[in-house]
Amino acid sequence: MIQRSQQARLTFKPAEPVLVSREILARRAVPGVERVDARGCARTVGLDDGHAVICVRALDDEDALEFRVRGAKPTALFRLSSTAHRAFDLDADPERIALAFRHDSLLAPLIKRCPGLRIAGAWNPFECAVRAVLGQQVSVAAGRTLAARLVVSFGQPIAALPAPADVKAPPSDAKKTSSGLAYKVIKAGTGKKHPSASDSVTVHYTGWPTDGNMFASSVTRNMPATFPLNRVIAGWTEGVQLMVEGEKTRFWIPEKLAYQGERPPLGMLVFDVELIKIE
Repeated sequence: MIQRSQQARLTFKPAEPVLVSREILARRAVPGVERVDARGCARTVGLDDGHAVICVRALDDEDALEFRVRGAKPTALFRLSSTAHRAFDLDADPERIALAFRHDSLLAPLIKRCPGLRIAGAWNPFECAVRAVLGQQVSVAAGRTLAARLVVSFGQPIAALPAPADVKAPPSDAKKTSSGLAYKVIKAGTGKKHPSASDSVTVHYTGWPTDGNMFASSVTRNMPATFPLNRVIAGWTEGVQLMVEGEKTRFWIPEKLAYQGERPPLGMLVFDVELIKIE
């Protein structure tokens, strides 16, 4: 699989607001496939020879989107960018739409209130059909939950990263805190500041239970994660505060600092964490 990232600009006719509402996209985003937040929209897509990760964000002061693709051959870029045009309704002409419905008593006021608002589409016909079926007579949130269950049950996982040799237990040179958290710096960072528990951080991470079967990774999705440190498991809250920007550390988190036996994955968890940015 080609891991090089490719980039393009997707232009559209200007209007305010210029894009599909981020709130609408976030409500519809299927966990495990899509991510929508302040950084933009990202998702995985299936290709004939594997998969790719697509990231889209609005460019400041431009009537265009930045469109980045990782994991696809250059020959697939045109097809994927055309699909993105359709999914974000970028070919819509706000002036013609407003003109066509200017005398409609129902639509004209709505168009005036939100000129240029795009209508979110689907990335492929099959996905559109599945979303339509799942959304029958249930809320958007319930349909999203059902879609996520389908992804878990029938989706094709992105290739897992191999577990480290010391996944079973921390090595003798690992440091240990009074809480029982063990850690070892894999790559020294360049920053000077440590995050606090109330800070939000952007990280890349991969996690394994002691059996070595990867259960989570932002690396395979090429999607760094951003979250407040006081909203994650205790081992993360404590451990990431020991890091500086640019540092990569391996943590061995005992169950009492992880999910406490209340949900899988159970037992001690091993995470490789790279601190990209303290927000």
